[in-house]
Amino acid sequence: MHDALSGVLLALTIVIGVGVLVFIAVLLALATTLLRARKRIHLLVQQYETSIAPHIGPMVKSAHALVDDLSPKLKHIAENMVQVSDILRSETQHITVSVSDVVERTHQQATRVDHIVSSTLDGIGQATAAVQEGISAPIRHLTGVLDGLRAGFDSLRRKRPHRNGTSIVRKVDQDPF
Repeated sequence: MHDALSGVLLALTIVIGVGVLVFIAVLLALATTLLRARKRIHLLVQQYETSIAPHIGPMVKSAHALVDDLSPKLKHIAENMVQVSDILRSETQHITVSVSDVVERTHQQATRVDHIVSSTLDGIGQATAAVQEGISAPIRHLTGVLDGLRAGFDSLRRKRPHRNGTSIVRKVDQDPF
């Protein structure tokens, strides 16, 4: 049993040793990769410091100065916008009241004009009826008189038997009286 246990221990030792060696190789590869990345980052930082940083610094300072200059102006503009909004709201309410008043008055005037037009048309209708009645009644009377005269003339013009049996025709052109 002692020999079996020593074989297992020897195998475990070999596996652990190989594992440690693989781990060391991975760590060396990782260290090499990190050193290369460090060199690249160092080159990028140097390039940034030499070519980009000199331009960004003044731009950042200029932007900061611009923000410092514009901040009070933007606050003032915002305050003015609030005031304009309040004034517009007030004026809108005033205009709404005025427009409502104008609409109300217009409606009243339209009702009044409608009443006046209706009354005028009724009066014209009544006046037309009165004129028609005033003109048609005398015309009917005149027509009746003319019809009567015509009937009288027609009866005078008819042939009448004479007492002795002959018919006499009177001429209408002659004056009967």
